[in-house]
Amino acid sequence: MNSNSFNSKERQSLTSSQMQESKQVVFPVRALSAEFENLKLSLTFDAITVYPKYVDGADPETDSMSISKMLKVPELKFTQSYGVIKKALDGNEIQEDEDDHPLFHQDGFSREETHTHIRFVQRLTRDQLEKIILPTLVDNGLLLRSEAQAVLVQYDERYKMCREVLDAALSVSSSPVLCLRNRN
Repeated sequence: MNSNSFNSKERQSLTSSQMQESKQVVFPVRALSAEFENLKLSLTFDAITVYPKYVDGADPETDSMSISKMLKVPELKFTQSYGVIKKALDGNEIQEDEDDHPLFHQDGFSREETHTHIRFVQRLTRDQLEKIILPTLVDNGLLLRSEAQAVLVQYDERYKMCREVLDAALSVSSSPVLCLRNRN
């Protein structure tokens, strides 16, 4: 798995004195993202973004054939997956012209690539990921079971890291702790 996730280099830990001097402790939260055989996937607090991959050598910028013929997995499989996920988790697709569209690009993948964002009414939980989203992607041939398992491992590692940062911040500061999305 080629991961572009929040790593230790990006994680800037504040010293106790810095936290005590600050009125608020703020740390960036990037999308949890990974690249797999058939797609690139990123997860944020309340959304997923799926970037379908193309057959080797296909370039949607220069090839004259339709994008659906270039995809590694039939477009219908993506459409079916999105429908199941949106219905099960009360999600809606984010369109490119929406004001908050840039917030869903915190994953290091190109905005120019074909992709779909699905935002949920509530925060995305591990349970929803494990029981709905990942099985749907596996059942439709978009992810392998081993890739789905890798997403869960990465999710657990991210949660643990965020929990440690929050606990450290709360132990030295009575001020609020803010987690901000990057606005790149």
